[in-house]
Amino acid sequence: TVSFTVCALFDLVEKTAARLPVRLGIYLAFWAFAHWEAVYLIRGTGPTPWLWDVGFIGCCYMAMGRYLKPLLFRRWACAAAAVLLAVLLALRLLGVSAYLNGFAVELWSHTHRYPLLDFAVPFAGFVLLANLSRILPARGLGAALCSFGRYTIPIMALHQSVVQVCRAAGIENPLVLWVLAAGIPYLIGRFILENIPPLRAWLL
Repeated sequence: TVSFTVCALFDLVEKTAARLPVRLGIYLAFWAFAHWEAVYLIRGTGPTPWLWDVGFIGCCYMAMGRYLKPLLFRRWACAAAAVLLAVLLALRLLGVSAYLNGFAVELWSHTHRYPLLDFAVPFAGFVLLANLSRILPARGLGAALCSFGRYTIPIMALHQSVVQVCRAAGIENPLVLWVLAAGIPYLIGRFILENIPPLRAWLL
């Protein structure tokens, strides 16, 4: 439902707002409203119907990819993204900041007070992923990164189940959980769904 909302909103804005400043203003308004709603309106009440507020955020991410694309494939952008994520991860693992310890990219929980981090962390991840997919060899990890977007549906559908199974097995490290929650559904999509014709359409 979030994917549908994101695509519908993005297509609507792109086709109805003729001027670029108007489109960017709409995306910023989406971003601001979703965070205002999550923090002040229905904080802690659980997901909204169809996760429409998360769709607002996803629509903004699509706009970032479209309009900031010229900045993505620059060495300084890749280096800055890697440094930012490394610093934030180190501070999180060291537990030196209560502010960082409360952050997670889960807007649907309606507990967020981190609009800057909600922008910086995913966008830095996009930049790093895009550059690594170009730098690494076409086979192996490089090929996996290039095709990662194709398997976002199984990742979205299965990541929470993977996390719960891992926690039941005694795995609690957030970094390990994040890697497994993305990696295992990716492998399921890549080697199982991709090779079963009735299920392959799910990936399209």
